[in-house]
Amino acid sequence: MAQVCHRKPAVCVECGEGVRTARLYKNKDKKKNKDKNKNKKKKRERERERERWLTQISQIAQKYNSEAVEKQRQKRGQKQKQRQRQKQKQRQKEKDIQMGHARNFRDFSVWQESVNYCTTIYQLCGALPWFEKKGLGDQLQRAAVSIPSNIAEGAGRPSDSDFAHFLDQALGSAYETALLLCKLNYG
Repeated sequence: MAQVCHRKPAVCVECGEGVRTARLYKNKDKKKNKDKNKNKKKKRERERERERWLTQISQIAQKYNSEAVEKQRQKRGQKQKQRQRQKQKQRQKEKDIQMGHARNFRDFSVWQESVNYCTTIYQLCGALPWFEKKGLGDQLQRAAVSIPSNIAEGAGRPSDSDFAHFLDQALGSAYETALLLCKLNYG
């Protein structure tokens, strides 16, 4: 029997054959080398594909990051504009106060008269019978109190249009008290 070695051809001692087996081993070595080469090629292809994927991913990430950065810039710009508007409003309020636009509601004769009117209404409601106190009396008191309250609230507003709006509400409350007083007289 021949001893087999993959480096040296095996030779049979009796017959001298062994060349074929050596060739077989050479062929096996060639196949192994081919398989190794194929594996190397596959590895190279995988690495190239991986590099392609990485470049695509990095491009997408850069695009996304640039969009995100642009959105952040826009948000910052909006916030800055909002702050500027708030500062302008604050400056306008300060200017109005310096120019004497700040109103003291206690100085208005309308407010002083409405407070007197309110106390008179409360005295009148105190003299009502119990069944009138719960219905019309409560409504009459609320309407009377809202007259000086709206005047005072409007005086605290910086713009003239806001002040006029609250004066209109106070006038509406005065009309409401007049209506409720008519109901008490004819009710």
